[in-house]
Amino acid sequence: VLASKTKIYMVLEYVTGEELFDKIASKGKLTECEGRKLFHQLIDGVSHCHSKGVFHRDLKLENVLVDVKGNLKITDFGLSALPQQF
Repeated sequence: VLASKTKIYMVLEYVTGEELFDKIASKGKLTECEGRKLFHQLIDGVSHCHSKGVFHRDLKLENVLVDVKGNLKITDFGLSALPQQF
């Protein structure tokens, strides 16, 4: 996040891929290997957020992107909270 006297800028990563929801809907299901890889990445991502004191609070398939290389990205932190906000 960058700020000037009159504007606030958010610099975000551009992800080429699809929502995990759409990936599962189009394939019908994931293979065990695909599911295990994505679940491991999801747990690592959530663990990292929690280690920084950030709680997502709206984690669902539509808020998880899978890029063209199969890397998972957690998105939409609009409802996230810090511990003192509970």
